[in-house]
Amino acid sequence: MKNERINYTQVVWEITRLLQDAESLEEALRTSLGEVVKAVGAEAGTIWFYNSKGDKRIYPSFTIGGADLTGMSLAEGEGIAGQVVKEGKTTVVKDCQSDARWAGRFDESTGFVTKSMVCVPLINKYEVIGCIQIINKKDGSLYNDADVDLCENLAMLTAIAIDDKGLNLGFAEEKKSIISLRGVTKVFGQGDTQIQILKGVNLDVREGEFLVILGESGCGHHVPPPLRRLHLPGLQPHAHADGQGKSRIHRRALRRPHGR
Repeated sequence: MKNERINYTQVVWEITRLLQDAESLEEALRTSLGEVVKAVGAEAGTIWFYNSKGDKRIYPSFTIGGADLTGMSLAEGEGIAGQVVKEGKTTVVKDCQSDARWAGRFDESTGFVTKSMVCVPLINKYEVIGCIQIINKKDGSLYNDADVDLCENLAMLTAIAIDDKGLNLGFAEEKKSIISLRGVTKVFGQGDTQIQILKGVNLDVREGEFLVILGESGCGHHVPPPLRRLHLPGLQPHAHADGQGKSRIHRRALRRPHGR
């Protein structure tokens, strides 16, 4: 145990150096996660981040080993990771398959078998921003106190580094939709000379966004911006400007400073 703790102390120092000197925080986090997975002799590790200002889901942002989690996420409070994010407390699970909190659909989808895990919260100055999972010790043993301490040190250093350097997780705060179009169609001409410029266009413009529509001459890219001449017969409930249904949206509606 003493030699193990000495080794883990060296790992913590290495992680500290990586995160302090990193030009790319993303690469440093991935490398640091790999160092911990290797040190405890685990099969896999994942850093999850909580989209608290958006859809309230938890996303796997960095993974080492294990299954491909691309496109997968947890609902708020779902699974062991969801519970750790919700409660902000470290959890050690000896048998995930028999744990009522376990989100078994991940194993069912990927074919990976999760047996044991330690899951620690990522907590910055103000809130829980995610968690770190270390999964399946290769020798079949259970996680001990030294393993947990190492994982918690990684979580602490990760949270500090994110506060200090910032990390773009690709989460966008949900903003009010000021223009919403659904199923918009625009046709010029009649009969054999008829040209369909727009077909089934869906568009949301949110507060603070800058919208640019590009296209070749004749493709109709000049039609949406004015919108004042855009007829939407039968689609009035699906065209909205600043929360109100419209069959036409006047240019002034787009130029008006919102909130004034």
